[in-house]
Amino acid sequence: MHGGEERVKGPMGVMPSAVKLADLSSFSFRTSPVLVAENFWSAQERQFFREGMNQAVWRSLLDLPNVREDFPNSGN
Repeated sequence: MHGGEERVKGPMGVMPSAVKLADLSSFSFRTSPVLVAENFWSAQERQFFREGMNQAVWRSLLDLPNVREDFPNSGN
């Protein structure tokens, strides 16, 4: 187990739940089917996206038939 990993019990057994950014180069999907990278974006990048999302017009899935068709189990 690498220094930044935590182990959790999942449907496929015990697996790492998170990998620190510094440990990404040692990650392998061969040893774990799930990758959770926390704090992937810097604080400045997160702020940029939050401000953009606050300015975006909300559109319901009912208004987006192609998206609704491509992601049938998603919700608003």
